[in-house]
Amino acid sequence: MQVLDVDRHSKFKVDRIDDGFLPHRHLETLTSLHHRCSQSKVPIHIIICSHVERSEKNLQALLDCAERSRLPVSLILVTVERTGVQGKFAAIRDAVKGQFCLFDDI
Repeated sequence: MQVLDVDRHSKFKVDRIDDGFLPHRHLETLTSLHHRCSQSKVPIHIIICSHVERSEKNLQALLDCAERSRLPVSLILVTVERTGVQGKFAAIRDAVKGQFCLFDDI
């Protein structure tokens, strides 16, 4: 995890995964988003799609953190390529039938 695992308050203050738990503000944001989605008349699912390139350690850290933090998500997808047929967009397109909106770190 390279976005949810770091909470940058400022240039000098950073919170990172602690004892396998996401930074508090990120977990609060996901929980709030999940609550809002559950109030929708149309089913909305939160999916985390992470690119983990040939690193068993990073993959295991992602899975451990998701379990420990009890992330309020419907699905976690892991890709081995950043783009292309094994990239994040392709993985989501293959897993989700219908419309979706992808937010990626920019």
